[in-house]
Amino acid sequence: MINPAELRPLLQWLYPNGLEGKRFLDCACNAGGYSLLASDLGAYSFGFDVRDHWIKQARFLKRHFSKSDSQVCFEVCDLFDIDERLGSERFDICLFKGIFYHLPDPIAGLKIVADRTDEVLILDTAAASGMEDGFLKLVSEGVDNPMSGVYGVAWHPTGPAVLSRILEWLGFEVSRVLQWRQYPPSERINARIRIVGCKERLFAPGPRNTFYARIAGSP
Repeated sequence: MINPAELRPLLQWLYPNGLEGKRFLDCACNAGGYSLLASDLGAYSFGFDVRDHWIKQARFLKRHFSKSDSQVCFEVCDLFDIDERLGSERFDICLFKGIFYHLPDPIAGLKIVADRTDEVLILDTAAASGMEDGFLKLVSEGVDNPMSGVYGVAWHPTGPAVLSRILEWLGFEVSRVLQWRQYPPSERINARIRIVGCKERLFAPGPRNTFYARIAGSP
């Protein structure tokens, strides 16, 4: 079950003055709840998903909440085609939730959106349990479930350290693990990791501001 409200405390922690004037990119947006939440907080949101099933629901909710195209936009698009759709558009915040582990090449996929994200990237992914951190584990998955990927193959990170290193390579100099939930391998339940990365260089020169400190320090 997806509950968009669970993201509100994180966004308010990162941006205590709200998201007015910010641009929010929601990758694999599902029914659009996170995009609508970011819009409620003042951002312009663009959400996309490869499945038309979800975008129809997202557009229904957009109409239900009387959101305009200048507030929220939803489109059917594959991540690996999004550069063609977005052109030179840039975003302050990118939510990469529930997609990393569905991709045949997750680092390349993440780089596509990281390259157009100027401030913060929130990465939330299923992960492998009971393995040494630092790797991506190859798994296969079906494509018929609307909550699954569409490629039939995926990669699960084995811990937060490998994701932190990937984010650093992508230009997010500072990252912080917000969640690392594991289960005994016998339960056959995917672990879950949420990590947020920040592009430190945007705040130089000068002392680190409070925004950077929220990532690097304590809440």
